[in-house]
Amino acid sequence: MNDITPIKNPQVWETTSLAMSEKRRKFSREQKIQILQLVKMHGVTRVLEQYKLSYSVYYRWKQNSDKYSDIINREQMVEELKKLREENKALKRIIAEFALQIEMKYPRASD
Repeated sequence: MNDITPIKNPQVWETTSLAMSEKRRKFSREQKIQILQLVKMHGVTRVLEQYKLSYSVYYRWKQNSDKYSDIINREQMVEELKKLREENKALKRIIAEFALQIEMKYPRASD
């Protein structure tokens, strides 16, 4: 039962309410998505028991998962776009250097 990889570092914070004397945990977006992926692989009951989560929390996370996925996909796309732009600049620089070398090696007769 413990072959599920644990999610690291959920924030634990004290509640001030008398009705809720237990410590509450706060999971990041990435942690929530990881848990939702674990549910797909290992089943709802098993993962929720492992992380001591209620079904209502799971279903709320599941409803919001599209929003989380969109945000993460957008962030990944922005990072990928930055990398592609940097690579494009480097390739343009290389092409310009080669063009200059060719121009110097084989000057045009019409100039």
